[in-house]
Amino acid sequence: MKKNIIFFFVTIFISVLLAGCDLISVNESSSLSFMDSSVELSSMDLNSEPSVFDPHNPEGWQIDEGEWCRELGIKKDKDLILEHFELMMPYEDAVKYFPSKPLSEVEEDNESYVTKTLTFDSIVLMFLREKNDTDDCLSLYTIDIIGSKYATFRGLRVGDNADKLFELYGVPWYVENNEWHFLDEDGFYEFFRVTVVDGIVQKIHLNGVM
Repeated sequence: MKKNIIFFFVTIFISVLLAGCDLISVNESSSLSFMDSSVELSSMDLNSEPSVFDPHNPEGWQIDEGEWCRELGIKKDKDLILEHFELMMPYEDAVKYFPSKPLSEVEEDNESYVTKTLTFDSIVLMFLREKNDTDDCLSLYTIDIIGSKYATFRGLRVGDNADKLFELYGVPWYVENNEWHFLDEDGFYEFFRVTVVDGIVQKIHLNGVM
């Protein structure tokens, strides 16, 4: 009788023990399966597809880090020249190329610099001199093309559409408040900005770096 009772309890103990081992095995298998899925998900590059720029809906665009390339950049030796006008040229050299008498002339003098802004029919030229500069000469610091008379080195004019801007200059660095911002070929400075409203170029801005 005692042997039967002992055998009965031993059998139950072994059954419980085996059931526990099976449960642990199932949990480990589930954990491994979950870990494998996590590894698979974490290895996925959710941004593997490059973002696509739409010239007809550009507002809010920001180029993804790592996508910038030299081919997209503004060439300082070409794109910052407008016919006879070249950024950072002295006022004395630029004045002989003025298309006419300025429609307006505004001078500003503050603690850091002196500026002279001349507005013509299709172009606005701003000359600047820093006060801590030993050279007392004004230099051409910004050029704003505001009319169709002037075209950029690549052929862009005020009045052209966004498709032509995109064709000539490629993907901008970012677009905000209707302005397309472009970096130089080294990806450091913003020399070139274009205002586009309702798909049409309204103003082209070139600026230098002091």
